[in-house]
Amino acid sequence: MAKSIFVLVFIFLTVASLAGQEKADSLKGNSFLPIAIKETVKDLGTLIKGEKAVYRFELINKSDKPLVIWHVSASCGCTTPTWTKKPVSINESAFVKVKFEAEDTGIFQKSIHVYTNFSEKPTKLLIKGIVVESKSTNAFHKKESNFNNQITK
Repeated sequence: MAKSIFVLVFIFLTVASLAGQEKADSLKGNSFLPIAIKETVKDLGTLIKGEKAVYRFELINKSDKPLVIWHVSASCGCTTPTWTKKPVSINESAFVKVKFEAEDTGIFQKSIHVYTNFSEKPTKLLIKGIVVESKSTNAFHKKESNFNNQITK
């Protein structure tokens, strides 16, 4: 008899624990943030080495409580963020402005992490593009003329 009661209590506690865990997991997996972001990835295109590019990300508060951006960090020193410091009301916009200094040639991709009062995890923004030595069109024309010289009749 005591064994039967023990088994029933064990089964009840296991089922209750699993149901509670599923609910906690579904809340944890809820990726909805009450922020609408018009663009999370911005391709800055082709930049010349030494050039500076600036882009402004817009974040719209879709919550009934004010949006506060606590901190913004960038993945490297060549990317400098500034942001809206005051609380933002419902349907109002906050901005994260990113200045990128093209110091090295090649393809780049830089992350910007935005920490708000709506989540413990940051919202990730991204800028990307390519940095070249110069935007000379002579190289293209030269290749084109070499191609034309190879055509025989």
